[in-house]
Parts: sequence; structure tokens; C-alpha cells
Amino acid sequence: MNHKILTTIEVSDEPITAIDLGQEGKLLAVSFANICSLIDIETEEITQEIDLLEGNITSLSFHPQENQIAMGTKEGEILIYDYEKEKEINSWNMRYWVNCLKYSPNGKYLAIGGSGESITISNHEIDYTPELEIPTEIIVWALSWDATGKYLSVGDDEGDVSVFDFDEGKEVYSWEHEKRVNSIDFSRYGEITSCGHDGKVISLNIENEEMIELEFEEIPNCLLWREKVLAIATDLGNLIFLNEMFDEIGDFSHNEIIYSLEWKDKQTLIGAGKKGSVYFWEISF
Repeated sequence: MNHKILTTIEVSDEPITAIDLGQEGKLLAVSFANICSLIDIETEEITQEIDLLEGNITSLSFHPQENQIAMGTKEGEILIYDYEKEKEINSWNMRYWVNCLKYSPNGKYLAIGGSGESITISNHEIDYTPELEIPTEIIVWALSWDATGKYLSVGDDEGDVSVFDFDEGKEVYSWEHEKRVNSIDFSRYGEITSCGHDGKVISLNIENEEMIELEFEEIPNCLLWREKVLAIATDLGNLIFLNEMFDEIGDFSHNEIIYSLEWKDKQTLIGAGKKGSVYFWEISF
């Protein structure tokens, strides 16, 4: 594997808490403290700084079709913002710590999780009215939709991972980490993969229902699939890459702990974390 840094964008002196890629890879949202910065990928310039929230932003999600972005905070605030018109569309307070939120692939639903011990599914088409509550009975730290919007996967504070069939309205798969779940992602090839504070990566293949479990000496902070490559960022500042067979195909060390990852394309990985900068790496295998 070969890698090199293409560019570094200094966003803040504070740790970056979340990133999300929108507009078909043309716009990157980056949050720190109570501010969300929007970066034009082509020019590498910060085009907007959204500071309408009072609390610390913990999660971001671009709407897949409309020029909107959802933000959630530690203080329970939710803000829906139109970045083309530069104005607030909607806002409310969940009255609990929001750890994660994500639009469904069709943009109809916004899933929200945190210390409320449930997943709230709000309907974008009817002014974000809560349409469904999925009880978890424990703090939610991670959630992810599959590409079709059929499955919603949830990871909690005690290490439990639950996969819900959203169409049928029931849990269909589950497994356990020994400690908190840090990140979950779906591959396009039927893998649901989670990593936890126990140092493990666990993956279930929906098609054949085979499960694989890997244990690392480092704690995986986050993971992300791109085609048949899985990128993992660890608490020691390392990035590890696995193929679809979960064989390690490369790794490199970075001088910063990375909390969030996004794939811009097959060869460009974006990472952000503790020191407040955003990094673009070119990756080739």
C-alpha cells in the first residue's frame, strides 16, 4: 500500500467532533465546539461557518437530495439548516445528549440517538414529526443505514449492536462487544461492521449470515467502508486497511488521533480529529 497527504486544512484549535460529506462529494461539513464549517472540496476553502447552536456539536448529516444539513449537540439541540439559503429550516431539543444522527438514503427519515435510551425516527416530509421510537434501554453511541434504507444498525454504551429491518419494524440481527460501540458501517456487499472500545472489529454478512471477529491491540475509534476496502482509525493515531476478506492490506501512522473518516472517492480518504485539522490522503493498493 502507498499513501501520501494531498492537503491539510486547519479548521480550529479545538478537536473536531464530526465530519460529513455532501453534495455528491463536493462539500465537507466539519464541526468543533458549537460551530459547523462547510468546506468546498475543489477549492479547499471554508465557505460558511454556522454558529446558530449554543451547545457542542456531536454529529452531522447532509440530506442526500436537498441543500440541508442536520446537526445534533451534547445539550440535545437539533438544527436543520439550509446552506444554500443560509437560514434555519427547523430546530428542536431532544432533552437528552445527542450522540449520533443520520438521514436515511432516500432522505425521508432522520434517525437520532443518544442518552435518551432510544432511537427517534423523525419524518422529514412532515416537518420532522417523530414517527417512530425504537427503545434501546441504554445510551446510543453509533448508528448507520444501509444503502437501501432497509436496515438501521445501532450500537450502544454496553457494547450491544442491533440491526433493525426498518420495513418490517423489528430487530433481525444482534451481537455484543465487551465495551462501548464506537462506530458502525455497512458495505455495499452486505457486510455490517462495528468496532468497539474492547479493541474488536465484528462483522456480519447479511447474505450468508457468517460473522467474523478481529481483535486489535489498539482501540478502533471509527471505521468506514469504500467498495471492498475497510479503513479503521485507532486511538494510537494509526490507520489500518482491510480487504473484503478482512485481511490487512496496509497501514500507516499519523501524528494525530483521528475521530472521523470519510471516503471522497476510491483513492482519497479524509480524516479529522484531535488537533482541529482535516487531512486528505491519497491511498493506493
